[in-house]
Amino acid sequence: MSWTYNVMRVRTFAAVLGVIEILLGVLIALRPVAPKLSAFGSMGAIVMFLTTLSFLLTPACGNPDTASPPSRRCPDNLSRRI
Repeated sequence: MSWTYNVMRVRTFAAVLGVIEILLGVLIALRPVAPKLSAFGSMGAIVMFLTTLSFLLTPACGNPDTASPPSRRCPDNLSRRI
């Protein structure tokens, strides 16, 4: 998700993610009133959770040619350690 740093600052991206998470939580809480909206919120939360879990499978290294943090190089044998 380092491409987002080319579009917005880290703090702005964190704020946008926070707003999305709160909106999804509100949609889930609306189940007694609007079950279809709640289902949409649940699907959105699943996508957010799977995206977060994908970070466990990817290295925490950036591309040294870009300004995206972190700017350290990944070790060549990283895939063998996973």
